[in-house]
Amino acid sequence: MAGETYYADPVKGDPANNGSSRAPWKTLAEVVTSGKIKTLKPGDTLLLRSGLHGEVVLSGENAGMITIAAAKDEKPQLARLEIAKGSKWTIKGLTISPSFGAKYGKYMVSLAENGASDNLVLEDCFIYSALDSSDWSKKDWMNANWGVSMGRSGTHIILRNNYILNVRMGIVMASTDSLCEGNVVSDFSGDGIRDTADNQTIQYNVVKNCYVSMEDGDPNHDDAIQCFPYKDKEGLNKAVIRGNVLINQENPSQKFPGQPHGIGIFNFPASDFIIEDNVCLVKSWHGITLVNGRESRVTGNACFSIWKDSERKPLIRVGKNKNSGNIIVENNIAPGFELSEDKQLKAKNNELASAEAFEKALKKALGIIYEKYGKIHQLAGRKRLEDIIIK
Repeated sequence: MAGETYYADPVKGDPANNGSSRAPWKTLAEVVTSGKIKTLKPGDTLLLRSGLHGEVVLSGENAGMITIAAAKDEKPQLARLEIAKGSKWTIKGLTISPSFGAKYGKYMVSLAENGASDNLVLEDCFIYSALDSSDWSKKDWMNANWGVSMGRSGTHIILRNNYILNVRMGIVMASTDSLCEGNVVSDFSGDGIRDTADNQTIQYNVVKNCYVSMEDGDPNHDDAIQCFPYKDKEGLNKAVIRGNVLINQENPSQKFPGQPHGIGIFNFPASDFIIEDNVCLVKSWHGITLVNGRESRVTGNACFSIWKDSERKPLIRVGKNKNSGNIIVENNIAPGFELSEDKQLKAKNNELASAEAFEKALKKALGIIYEKYGKIHQLAGRKRLEDIIIK
């Protein structure tokens, strides 16, 4: 059964209204702080019209999903979004940036950081620290806002088809049993996506354009996708990393280019990992690295470098730790492979990459992403990836 639909309009709305289409509330921030958000019941939708809706800190456990979304052909703006504690909220189609309000540090979107939270969905949003970073210094890149946090108090959280631009860290996944798919992380100086919890799926994302490196004074070793447990956990269990496209830089003349690893899973026990059909174009020794994996497979991936002046070629490195076991490595292409001699590692049909083979793999991966989410992100109005010459 369809629920009720309410409206908020920063330009024509009034807090005293009843929230109907003809008598909308004003901003989302006021709807929340006034308590009128409690008017919404499971199945209801709050549609936001164009204009600035403030900094929003939302909470509440719902028996069924409640949706807060952009109204048709409208472009609502938030300065910041936090769902500190709550369940069954969908946030859709919003533009979120500190450029709309007072500056603040760290995350532009924070989910599940301050109490048990579940079934939160963030999709189709455009999230950026600034639209133009062309005059940023190295220090500016290292001090940029972070994108989206899935907090350690969360479970069953979905980030889908968001475009995240000009950030330090793009997406940090610390919530268990969660999904990150179809997102773009563009122009980052730390890590594109971090997986720090069990049972995560990271698929069909584009991560591109890394800035600054250790040579520039940045202490972070950058990764397009990095997995590691927090200090209170020994290792990570169950991850699917599938069909992601990871690009060092689109523009050969990019200022302060970084040298990110593609997919980095280093010195901790990693069990039941599936790493398949990813495409990594990076100038680092680590194209895909799974150091201490067990009961895992690395299949159908492609790594390559087009930077002739760099000695670093993105290898596939698997099972180099003596505690690794039961790993399948097959049907991958890369400039080279470093594989454990452990008899429990089964490797076959892995080949040295050519430009032609890598370009074919890139086109295939992008074709799947474009079919699912479109070549251009609808709200951001930006291509998921500019054309890149592979040679």
